[in-house]
Amino acid sequence: MTEFQIALVALTVFVAALTQGTTSMGFALISAPVIAFVEPGLLPVWLLIMMVPLNIYVVLRERHAIDYHATQWISLGRILGTF
Repeated sequence: MTEFQIALVALTVFVAALTQGTTSMGFALISAPVIAFVEPGLLPVWLLIMMVPLNIYVVLRERHAIDYHATQWISLGRILGTF
């Protein structure tokens, strides 16, 4: 990747993270098309890895509003539904 492409991806990830942090959606919607255009081999693994720190931050910031009982049921359903 060239320096311009790295800068473009970095700017896109910054804007996507800002949007995700404020509206709780949009990281993949904003960053995936640009990343796919610049370097398709980075998708989807790189995109998922980039979302982990942001999601951890949001969970820590909003931990007072988490419904842990519902989260347990949702997590159980996701785990069983995976198989």
